[in-house]
Amino acid sequence: MYQVNETVLCGTHGVCKIKELTVRTIGKECVEYYILNPIGDSYMLIYIPTQNEELTSKMRRLLSVEEIDALIKSIPDKNIEWIEDGKIRREQYRQILLRGDCGDVAALIKTLRSQQAVIWGKQKSKQLAAEDKEILKIAEKLLCEEISYVTKMKYEQVLSFVFGHTEDKK
Repeated sequence: MYQVNETVLCGTHGVCKIKELTVRTIGKECVEYYILNPIGDSYMLIYIPTQNEELTSKMRRLLSVEEIDALIKSIPDKNIEWIEDGKIRREQYRQILLRGDCGDVAALIKTLRSQQAVIWGKQKSKQLAAEDKEILKIAEKLLCEEISYVTKMKYEQVLSFVFGHTEDKK
């Protein structure tokens, strides 16, 4: 169980602070909730029932500095296959985002950026499909938020730091 003031990653909401634990009565049932506040949106509150395993499984503790270092070193070996069928691809990639595993999210960024380079190389005016670009945007937000929060690195520097290091090792 998480504690008040603990910082966690919550699904695609990113890094959140647990503001409080509260009990709400719904009908005749009392339900305990985590109230989360995403660090990037001080006005947003997310209510997660503490006993709802499906929702609480999307929450996890943030990586440590040591785990982030190991993650960065492992990125060259991580791959997620590009799926030609757009509908299947987007569903599988969304599942990766929902799981919130930083290694998979980094590999997803690598795959989408690589595919963008392939598309760009074939025809300079083409880009990723809008839905793929949105998945890339969310993936980059999740990775940057967590690494920035833990390491105190500027958010804008995270991607070049992470992927600059991995490209040096290729």
